[in-house]
Amino acid sequence: MRGLKRVGCVLGVCGAWLATFHANGDWIETANGSRLVGEVKGAADGKIRLQTDFAGEVTVSLSQVTAMEVATSLNWGLADGRLLTGAAAARDGVLTGTGEAGPAEANLAAVAAAWPPGEPNPLVAPPAPPPAWETEVILDMATKSGNSDRTSAGGGIRSLRKTDHDRLLLYGTFDYAEENDQETANTIAAGADYERNISDRLAWYVREELKHDELARLDFLSTTAAGLGYYFIKQDRHELRGRVGLLYRYESFEDGEDTSDIGLDLGLNHLYVLRDWAKLATSLTWTPSVSDFADYRLNHETSLELLPGADRNWSLRLGVANDYNSQPPDNTEKLDTTWFSHLVWKL
Repeated sequence: MRGLKRVGCVLGVCGAWLATFHANGDWIETANGSRLVGEVKGAADGKIRLQTDFAGEVTVSLSQVTAMEVATSLNWGLADGRLLTGAAAARDGVLTGTGEAGPAEANLAAVAAAWPPGEPNPLVAPPAPPPAWETEVILDMATKSGNSDRTSAGGGIRSLRKTDHDRLLLYGTFDYAEENDQETANTIAAGADYERNISDRLAWYVREELKHDELARLDFLSTTAAGLGYYFIKQDRHELRGRVGLLYRYESFEDGEDTSDIGLDLGLNHLYVLRDWAKLATSLTWTPSVSDFADYRLNHETSLELLPGADRNWSLRLGVANDYNSQPPDNTEKLDTTWFSHLVWKL
C-alpha cells in the first residue's frame, strides 16, 4: 500500500508539473497526434513557427494543425484584412481571438501572417524610401606666370534625383578668368530641369536657367522652356534622348536695354558608358527665334569622364564646350570655346 501511495504521489506531482508547463506555454497538436510545446513566434506563408526547448524552432503547416493554444500575445492578420490580437486558440480549423469589437472567430486557413506586437505588419508593404540625390561638386583652377599672367577658376555643383517616373536636375556653375589684370571670363549660372514620363520612352519636360555674364554686359538672362522628349535609346549603359519644345528668353543688359523673344527649344543628349571607369557624354541645344531663324543660340558640350579612384567617389572630366550666338552684343564674339578639365567629387 505504501508503495502504491508513493507511486501515486509521484504521478500526481508529475501530472501537476506537466499541466503547469502546458498552461504556461503554447502548444500545437497536429493531424498525426503529435503535441508540440514551446512558444509561438509567428506565422507566414501558411506555416506557423514554434520555438521549443528540445528541437529549437519548429515549423508546422497550418493545414496540419488540429488544435492549439497560444498564450503568447500576437497579431493575427487574416486574408480578408481583419486583425485578431492577443492570445488565441484553435479547434477544428477555427481560430478564436480578439477582434476590434471583442471576441472573434476566423478560419485557421485564412491566417495570412502572425507577428509580435510592435513589429511592422508583414502584410503591408513598407513605404518606398525617398529617392536619393546624386550630387557632385566640380572644380578646376589654373594659374600661369611669365610673359603673361593668367588665373582661371571654374566649377559648380550638380544634383540629380531619378525615380521610375521622373527626373529632376538642379545645378549651379561659375567661370572666372583673368589675364594681365584684365577679366577674360566672369559668368554665373543656375538652373533646373524636370522631366516626367508619359510612357517608357516619351516624357514631357520643363527647364529654367538664369545667367549673369559680366563681359557681355549681361545683367540677367532668363531662359524658360517646355516640351516633349523622346528616348531613341534607353539602356543602362547607353542613352540617346531628343527634345522639341518652345522657349521664352528674357535679357537685361547693363545699358538698360531689355529684350525678350520666343523661340524653339531643340536638343539632343547622348550618354555612352564605354567601361566601368569611362563614359562619354554629348549635349547639343539649338534655340532659334520663332520670328527670325537667323537669330539663334547653339550650345554644345562633349566630355569624357574617367573614374580612376578605387572607391569611384572622384573622377576626372575632360571636354570641350561651345557657345555660339548668331547675333551677339556689340564688341563680343559670336563663338566662345572652352576646353576644360574638371575634378569631380561625388557626394
